[in-house]
Parts: sequence; C-alpha cells; structure tokens
Amino acid sequence: MARMHLGMKRVSEAAIVKWKDERGYNKPILFNSGVDGTKKITETIFFQNSVKLFVFDFGRSDSGRDIGYDISQRMWPSLAITVPSLFIGLLAYISFGLILAFFRGSYVDVSGVVLCVIMMSISGLFYIIGGQYLIGKFLHLVPIS
Repeated sequence: MARMHLGMKRVSEAAIVKWKDERGYNKPILFNSGVDGTKKITETIFFQNSVKLFVFDFGRSDSGRDIGYDISQRMWPSLAITVPSLFIGLLAYISFGLILAFFRGSYVDVSGVVLCVIMMSISGLFYIIGGQYLIGKFLHLVPIS
C-alpha cells in the first residue's frame, strides 16, 4: 500500500518505512508479541483503528472532510424512509399473521401462505429500491441525492 501511495517506481525502503510510521502501519495487524500485558492486543493496527469507530470517530476522508459530519447530515433522509417503513411493516406483518391464524386450515390460510412464499422469493433489495424510488421520485417526501 505504501508503494502505491508513494509511486510504484523508484521508491526507497526508507521512504516506505517513513510512510508506514507516519500512518501507524508499522505495528502488527492483530497480535503484538513484542510487548507485554494488554499492549499485546492494544498496540495493533486493528485495535487502534477499530476503537475509534466504536465511539463514532470516523476520521477524515481523503479530501479532508469530516466523515462523521457527512454521515450526520445525510442520515436524515434515509431515516425518514426507514423508520416509518419499519413501523408500517410491523403493523402489516402482525395484522396479516393474525388474519391467517384466524382463518387457519381454510383456503384463506393456504392462499396466504402461497402469497407469503412468493413475496419471500423476491429479493429484499428490490423492495428497498422500489420503495425509495416510489417515496422519493413520485411522492416527493424526501430529497434524492
């Protein structure tokens, strides 16, 4: 990776070592056997990069923009679609299940099970994309980015 960032040709080993030291890639990936105690786990690339993610510190992008700020600005349209669809879906699933349980053993039960199997055969991504297109493009409830 250092060779790619510094240029593929004519890169000295000293430049590669300096690049790795500047970015913290000089440590082991998962387990550091060269130190004692808890530092065997904490002095690794994985731990030092992952702990920041658990406290929602996503750092900066290659262009210098704060990734956490960008996510906080762009998450609202997605949540505007996701949260209502979650509750509407729960209401629909529970209602449909109660109706099928009420008509258990009848033709309504059999046709409901067939309908559910057909709907489960279609990828969930199709429903997500279709719902976003419907809500964003036709109903104009959220902006399209």
